Amino acid sequence: MKKLVLFLILISPAAQATAWSREQLIKKALAESPNILRAKDSFLSAELEDKNSRVYWLPTLDLLAVHGRQESKPVATLSPWRSETSLLLNESLYDNGESYKKSKIQSLRKEIAKLRYQDLTGLFAGDVFKSWESANFSGADGT
Repeated sequence: MKKLVLFLILISPAAQATAWSREQLIKKALAESPNILRAKDSFLSAELEDKNSRVYWLPTLDLLAVHGRQESKPVATLSPWRSETSLLLNESLYDNGESYKKSKIQSLRKEIAKLRYQDLTGLFAGDVFKSWESANFSGADGT
C-alpha cells in the first residue's frame, strides 16, 4: 500500500511539475515519514534514558534549611525561634551492581533503537528510490 501511494505521488502532475531530483525526493520523504519520525523519536528517547541511567554513579549533595517557630513544653525561657541548615554528601559505594546493570541495559536499548532507525531509514529510502526510478523509466519508455 505504501509503495502504491508513493508511486501515485511520484507520477502525479504536481510531482512532475516540480521535477524533484532523486536526492530531494528521498530527503523530503525521510523528513515527513511518520514511521521514520517515530523511529527517530524512539532513538532520541533511548539516548536520553541512557544518559539518565548514569546518574546513579554520581554522588548527591542535599541542602536542607529550616527556619521557624519551635514549640516547647514547658515554656522555655530561651527564644522560641529555630534555625537549622545542613548539607549532606551521599555516595553509593556499592549497590551490588544495580547501577551498572541499569546503565548497561539502557545502553543496549539505545543501540537497538539506533539500529532500528538506521534499518528503517535505509529500507524506506530504497523504496522511495525504486518508486522514483520506476516512475521515471515507465514514462520514458511509454509503458
